[in-house]
Amino acid sequence: LAHAHYGLGLCLTTLGRFEEANAHFEKALKSDPDLISGYFELLANQKDLANRFDVGRMEKAADDPRTHDRRRAFLHFGLARFYGSRKDFAKSFRHYETANRLRRQHMKFDIEEVRALVDRIATTLTADFFAERSAFGVSDDMPIFIVGMPRSGTTLVEQILASHGDVWAGGERLDIPEIARDILKSLPKNADRRSPSHIIALDEARSRQLANDYLASLRSRAAPARRATDKLPLNFLNLGLIALLLPGARIVHCRRNPMDTCLSCYFQNFRSGNPFAFDLTEIGRFYGQYRRLMDHWRSALPLQTLEIQYEDLISHQETETRRLLDFCGLDWDARCLAFHETARAVRTASVRQVRRPIYTSSVERWRRYEDFLNPLKAALNAEGVVY
Repeated sequence: LAHAHYGLGLCLTTLGRFEEANAHFEKALKSDPDLISGYFELLANQKDLANRFDVGRMEKAADDPRTHDRRRAFLHFGLARFYGSRKDFAKSFRHYETANRLRRQHMKFDIEEVRALVDRIATTLTADFFAERSAFGVSDDMPIFIVGMPRSGTTLVEQILASHGDVWAGGERLDIPEIARDILKSLPKNADRRSPSHIIALDEARSRQLANDYLASLRSRAAPARRATDKLPLNFLNLGLIALLLPGARIVHCRRNPMDTCLSCYFQNFRSGNPFAFDLTEIGRFYGQYRRLMDHWRSALPLQTLEIQYEDLISHQETETRRLLDFCGLDWDARCLAFHETARAVRTASVRQVRRPIYTSSVERWRRYEDFLNPLKAALNAEGVVY
């Protein structure tokens, strides 16, 4: 019974029906007080538990070594949010630090592998490389790929576009990474299987076949919409493949202040993926490689690309929204300004934020925690990132 109510709560959360979701989370906890994730979801939904729940009991469970690390991390992330909302930033950060340490010890991540990947891409996927393959793929203007660092505003941008009558929002689709993996698997046994070997090995006929398969899948879901979004932030790593398959696609690159981006990653309890996000130094180093790769794509990539700065979108909502719609070849639709009213399921870390009108409280949020961020600052400085 507890897990049934918890599951219903999660479904309602994706739809933005937070009060109904909270009622189910509370029923789940009444049935099973040890359902740790229920407390986390209530806290994440901004439910004030001060008079409903013994925070001391929550802290005791979080510090109990007999509790599984994943469950302890859930509790520490929830407590961090709880104390942050009460402006006890020192206590909040201590919980974030513990939560991330618990998650990081179960992750496999090597920043030097990322650096080597960016080196290989920059060396091989040049403007000349793409010019020689200008006949590859299928030129279709339906797909809009939204990329950038996690927590950079990608879900907000997609929600704005999803509010347009001619757009279908696909969310975090895994099609492109799966295509990349399939090509790598098909290479000869003695071939170099490190990315971007699959892009180098691609021929014109295969590029068209893969593009048509992708577009057919997209249309089966999106019809009769004229445009469809594919919002997987880390697809910035796959823009070379996208250029060869879908040369008519549009790329929306979301940017945000580096410190706010990195800290927001650190504060987010990602359910899966993003293994770089649980250590401040690694987040800063990864951000540096992301920026280096995007600098390369600007000079090499033959795709229509628009950069949206989160802070500009927050400060000049209508101007930036008009710029976004113009880039996507869409007429003005005033519903895009009321994006928070658009009814659709959102299954990303920003599910709660996009249900609210534009707000500015996340701009320069990092300054509240500045005393604790020296490792992040040092990593960004080492990467030459200005913040």
